[in-house]
Amino acid sequence: MKFLALEISTTSSKAQYIDTRLGESTLLVERNPSSSDVEVLCMHAIQLGRRAAKGRKVERITTAGTWHSLVVCDASNVPIQPLTDWTDVSGRIFCKGLRKDASFVEEYYRESGAMVHAMYPFFKLLKQKTDGIALTGRQISSLAGYLHYLLTGTVKETASMLSGMGLLSTSLIDLHPMAKAWIARLAQSVLGMTAVPSQLKAQDCWD
Repeated sequence: MKFLALEISTTSSKAQYIDTRLGESTLLVERNPSSSDVEVLCMHAIQLGRRAAKGRKVERITTAGTWHSLVVCDASNVPIQPLTDWTDVSGRIFCKGLRKDASFVEEYYRESGAMVHAMYPFFKLLKQKTDGIALTGRQISSLAGYLHYLLTGTVKETASMLSGMGLLSTSLIDLHPMAKAWIARLAQSVLGMTAVPSQLKAQDCWD
């Protein structure tokens, strides 16, 4: 099997080509561009992958991205906000206020398995909604999810990424009830998505 793995982490991107039959492996690591532009970061990783593959056949591609990341797009899936991730805790005062409500903290933990913390995209979105920022109809994804979209033209998230966004139910592979109720109809790409393994058929996303 001939694999290509693409990852966009907090400070760097990685691309690794692996041929399991021949035992070959090529790994490239580069510092990310000094930009929070989602498409710039994703295209940097894709180009790194092309260089790692060196024109060799690719049968499977796997993608990964920074946990707790948030990409907000318009209805055409064009990013309209800079990328935010776990390093952005600008909503800490907002979350501090939420933590004063013990019943809310308990319910959120029971539904999501996560704490009330500003690094989670759930609370970034909730703060934007509370601040009156129009989010209805926006498309929401993780960074890895948006990389998947650029490669395939389809929006899918893994259960791991949804969990890192503070959106995944602890009992079902689905959004938890608080996410559905508090951010209702916020983003059809999230509300209608299916959590799937992050392995893609190369012919669907690579040329």
